[in-house]
Amino acid sequence: MPPKYIELQHCYVLHTRPYRDTSLLVDILSQSHGKLTLIARGARKTSKSSQNPRHLLQPFMPLSLSWTGKGTLKTLTTMEAAAPAIPLIGHHLYSAMYANELLVYLLQEGDPNEDIYVHYEKLLSMLSNTQYSIEAALRQFEFALLAVLGYEIGFSHDAETQLPLKASEYYYYVHEQGFVAANAHPEIRGMSFDGESLLGISVSNYERPNTLQAAKQIARMALKPYLRNRPLHSKELFLSH
Repeated sequence: MPPKYIELQHCYVLHTRPYRDTSLLVDILSQSHGKLTLIARGARKTSKSSQNPRHLLQPFMPLSLSWTGKGTLKTLTTMEAAAPAIPLIGHHLYSAMYANELLVYLLQEGDPNEDIYVHYEKLLSMLSNTQYSIEAALRQFEFALLAVLGYEIGFSHDAETQLPLKASEYYYYVHEQGFVAANAHPEIRGMSFDGESLLGISVSNYERPNTLQAAKQIARMALKPYLRNRPLHSKELFLSH
């Protein structure tokens, strides 16, 4: 059976790393085929030729890519810039790099899901616009990613009683379950969250500082088990600048 050929798919580069003497391994997010790893043969050769794709293999540039192969490691055959690179600098850039790391670590190879591609493009658009809050943009993306992975967090109802949360009450987060009333679980030790913040998160309203802080803490708690202590290099960039 000949290798399968996929032609000109909308993609973004998530990460690259050296492969053998002159090639690169390229982790991509494709609109129709999910996360894939492609071999860009000869991409590390010193060449001014327009055939060398290295100058396009940059994160945050919309690309059209073609590849071939039957196994998990496929070969990049052609590439085109679909649009100019999305302008990102400073903490906006580091935030986008953080999103890339989450996708590389958490998405299954070859698992197509167009929703996460849409959420990723939305995040990049928000990060390129200084009018948007970086923190709010990241929280929306993190919670959307958790939902895509099958770990959606319910922010509007008590996970035990299924009753609507009350703005005046406090709740504990239980991993992979949701929120339970703090006064009903005196045995739980840990951080509790006010219902008003949780209800704000449920409608992506992060105007209250308390809501934004609660969202950050909850996202960290929810993602931690799936990251399995793998290092996030983007966080090092945040801390050093």
